[in-house]
Amino acid sequence: MRIVRSLCTAALLMTFCPTVVLASTQTSHHLEGSQEFVTTIRINGKGMDRPYGRVYQNTTFIPIWYVMQALNSFQYQSQWNGKQWEITAPSVSSSSLSRIGGKGNMTIFLNGQKVAQVPSFVAPDPLTKKPTTYAPIWYVMQILKQAGVISIWKDHIWSMQTVTPSKQTSPTLSLPPVLPSNEVAAGSFVLQFLTEEGELPPHSTPLQAMSFAIQNGWWDTNSTQHTEYLGAYEPLTVEEAEQLDWNFLGMSNPAFQPGGSMSAWAQFIGLNPAGLSLTADVTPSEADAMLHVIADDSQGYQALKEHQWQIVYPPENEAMATFQGDMTANGQPFFTSNQAVQQVIQDTYQFFDGIQVQASSNGKQWIVTLPNVSAAGEFYIASSNNANYSVNGGQTWQTVNRLDSLRLNEHSSVQIQLPDTSALSLSYNVLLPNLGGSTTLGEMTLRLNSAEQLQVHRDQLD
Repeated sequence: MRIVRSLCTAALLMTFCPTVVLASTQTSHHLEGSQEFVTTIRINGKGMDRPYGRVYQNTTFIPIWYVMQALNSFQYQSQWNGKQWEITAPSVSSSSLSRIGGKGNMTIFLNGQKVAQVPSFVAPDPLTKKPTTYAPIWYVMQILKQAGVISIWKDHIWSMQTVTPSKQTSPTLSLPPVLPSNEVAAGSFVLQFLTEEGELPPHSTPLQAMSFAIQNGWWDTNSTQHTEYLGAYEPLTVEEAEQLDWNFLGMSNPAFQPGGSMSAWAQFIGLNPAGLSLTADVTPSEADAMLHVIADDSQGYQALKEHQWQIVYPPENEAMATFQGDMTANGQPFFTSNQAVQQVIQDTYQFFDGIQVQASSNGKQWIVTLPNVSAAGEFYIASSNNANYSVNGGQTWQTVNRLDSLRLNEHSSVQIQLPDTSALSLSYNVLLPNLGGSTTLGEMTLRLNSAEQLQVHRDQLD
């Protein structure tokens, strides 16, 4: 028996769509299977146009004429000659630009530098009934970002605003609010979170971080006082911090996550151990503690001191990672109630969270200390080389390369001693006496790198 763990983080390429007419020398053609829908273009919160977008071959295209009108509102110049689209953003340094990539029949230049080659086509604009040129909105958004324009696509609404408005740029944004010293700006938290997770390049801004988080569905802004800043300078609440981590990890059915709800999950994994009110504003010290927990979750351990670590089981969407495929041969689930699910998933986390690793001072070996398992639990280990194990605190050792806890007498903990070149695989299983076997709830691989630093990998169940 087994549970198939299949964590699929599907990053859907959000290609977006506005429409209007711009004369082009490209040949118009019939787009079989394309779909049209109405979009709204907003500039700094104000609606401008409602063009038609078009989805073609799973990509959303927008008429570039409407984009050019939007750029005009920022005092940006743009020209289209039927093959090349040239955009001039005076406040943007050409040295900071990078190539977006892509291939196709449209070349896009920003401040004289080629930044993209993208597919395009000509089709009638439903509003004007005239031919217009369409380009993929995803590429356009990436180019606008380099031009200092943050844009968000959500619910068929394309919102644009300048990141660094200058004296020559109109309209301008109001100054962001200054928060009290005991509050944390949401954008600063999101920026540090996404930067540490490797999602943003260095020198990104809080506004860019908020825009990126919103585009990816990780953040829902409720800011009303400073909507032009996407809530980046509003105080961060406990619920917003928890929701960001929850969304980023792709969580779905709370019943399968340890705790059974988002707030209980956050308390269980240590993100909000004190059970702070969801509506409370996060203080700087609380934000730092949350970010440390998130970083430990990501790397799979907490450093205790030099060459000593406490394992932290990396949280994932357990509905997919652990319980997908949780079925017996006759189609019945292994765990038939939410209470049973909660018991086994919490036991799994607690087992892995109870593991400690110690590397020797001479760098020749390392010791993994495993906690006792629950009455219904079982662990299994395998080493890439022979390892020694002890059940009496290191007084005596036996050599193995595989070990099942069911073969051991009662014990409080087990120590595994390995050479520094060995990797250790561990699994936590739950016994199913009624079915005459067990099923795996979690697997992990531990190893030391050449610098004698711990590396943790949560393995996929198969």
